[in-house]
Amino acid sequence: MIDELWENTDRQLNKIKNTIHEQNEMFNKEIEYIEKNQTEILELKDTLIELKNSLEEFNIRFKTAE
Repeated sequence: MIDELWENTDRQLNKIKNTIHEQNEMFNKEIEYIEKNQTEILELKDTLIELKNSLEEFNIRFKTAE
């Protein structure tokens, strides 16, 4: 009876460990996804700043030409 109890406890503990491991992997994948998106957003922000600066420069030149 005690052996069965230990086996049961061991099985449940293994299930818990596996669940924790799976959750950890999923969490890490989500972190990677967020970091990738963050990088892409920062690159897009930089591009928009460059575009804004180019448009401002164009407007200055256009006004000067008038």
